[in-house]
Amino acid sequence: MWLYKDNEEESIQIIKEACAQYGKGLYALSGFGADAGLLLSLMHKSGIKIPVLTIDTGFLFPETHLYKFTLQNKFGFRVVTYGPYKDEIEQIAFDRLWEKDIDSYHRIVKIDPLKRAVEELGVEALLQGVRVDQAEAKSNLGVVEPGSFGESRIYPILKWKRNQVDSYFSNEKIPRNLLVYEGYESIGDWTTTVPGFGLTIGKSGQVVLARS
Repeated sequence: MWLYKDNEEESIQIIKEACAQYGKGLYALSGFGADAGLLLSLMHKSGIKIPVLTIDTGFLFPETHLYKFTLQNKFGFRVVTYGPYKDEIEQIAFDRLWEKDIDSYHRIVKIDPLKRAVEELGVEALLQGVRVDQAEAKSNLGVVEPGSFGESRIYPILKWKRNQVDSYFSNEKIPRNLLVYEGYESIGDWTTTVPGFGLTIGKSGQVVLARS
């Protein structure tokens, strides 16, 4: 029944060590997708108040916004929101850019806002809910990796397996993003995500998988 206890203790210890090292420069990065409740629950159990950085692309599902408020009410974390500018969102919607140039779409709605957040907030490290059993995670990924904008990326739940995640959600009574019950295994923007894994292919041939 308790498939996750060893991983739970290790994950909480990683969170505590990250906080001790980075202090106010530590944030969590969450898109409030399918498994977001796991990392946020472990952060709560650590007893440390860590702000949660989220990127509102302007094209999130209503269920994702609801899930953010649900988890925030349950665990009491502070949310810091960044995203593309209003005129960028309007132009993207008018052009349906996700159909024409997926790389540019992701750069404008996700990458550029995250870069701006890291620079403006003075982010030194980001906790992120990546696991090795996810399609987009490399098997040789370490718990600490360099980020894209000078920050470190820390993956406290890297070793968790799917059955352990499911066991944790069930036993700890952690709410899910409602889209999980409609068959969405990974949840990003409504423009690029379909039931199952929300896969899109960039011009470079790289598979882009919506993360939690």
